[in-house]
Amino acid sequence: MNGEGFSDLFDILISSGQLSEFVKQWYLVKVRHIVGLTPELSTIRIKMNDYAQDELGQLMQSGDLMADLVDSYLKKAAGKKMIVFAVNVGHSRQIVDEYCRAGARAEHIDANTPKKEREHILRMFKKGKITVLSNVDIVSEGFDAPDCEVVQLARPTKSLALYLQQVGRCMRPAQGKKEGIVLDNAGLWLEYGFCQQDRIWTLEGKKRKNRCNMPLMVAAKDSDGAYKEIHIPLEIKGMELVELTAEIEDLFAFEDFLKSVIVKEQKPVRAYCLFEEYMERKRHKLNMMHIYYIRKRLEGLYNAPQKGLWYHVQQKYNLV
Repeated sequence: MNGEGFSDLFDILISSGQLSEFVKQWYLVKVRHIVGLTPELSTIRIKMNDYAQDELGQLMQSGDLMADLVDSYLKKAAGKKMIVFAVNVGHSRQIVDEYCRAGARAEHIDANTPKKEREHILRMFKKGKITVLSNVDIVSEGFDAPDCEVVQLARPTKSLALYLQQVGRCMRPAQGKKEGIVLDNAGLWLEYGFCQQDRIWTLEGKKRKNRCNMPLMVAAKDSDGAYKEIHIPLEIKGMELVELTAEIEDLFAFEDFLKSVIVKEQKPVRAYCLFEEYMERKRHKLNMMHIYYIRKRLEGLYNAPQKGLWYHVQQKYNLV
């Protein structure tokens, strides 16, 4: 956690597979990473290589941040089984109170919860009798509830390991479960990027980067399904994070063409034609992701292209 490496102790690091590989093999489900209100942490002191819990707890219990927790859940995951990760006991109990006031069935557990009570609460959560389970350092790792669909991050942390353990609680596959949802109300995406993106692990140490300088590149998707470049954190509240790939960078150009076409009141299909010319100039090859995305974006617009066009496009690029 202090950024020092292990190169003085080991010669070789043997990595396991990437998360994307486990998703393709159905060992994990895909995750939607939704951004909430980002807390301002510049005034919080660092103790033992993480944020000071007493100061952090007071900050995270402020009215706007607490309201955003419930609002995010009701808008993006209402009724789904969720685990909340809180800063401390006071914070966790307040979270439960807020959810109960909103009509959710919520409970709290921590290290001091009596064993029988804790077992009962966990049993009720697994059975679906409790919808929202708020905890402090209890179910970060090793907790087995595959049908948990949502994780809410309400605890900022300097630990990448803790971040990955927490989001992992909603990645387990289960019957009827199509995806996991991460509600990031702690601004952890700024520190670590998209929760399920592939990461390169090395033995080398790293200098800790400023929280405002994203170490991992991500993009965002709005409610219309349009990809957006990230410039200012506050711009993306309520949007879904995605890993920034070469295809998505290409589609940023398409979105620029689409804006121009709409302003000029031209037919939407012209945006595709301009994008195709752009890809030829860049010597990039169109693939099914490009075509599927563009088709979906254009189908919701006035004067949308005929469906037959996309079959001819797929034929042109040998994608049929």
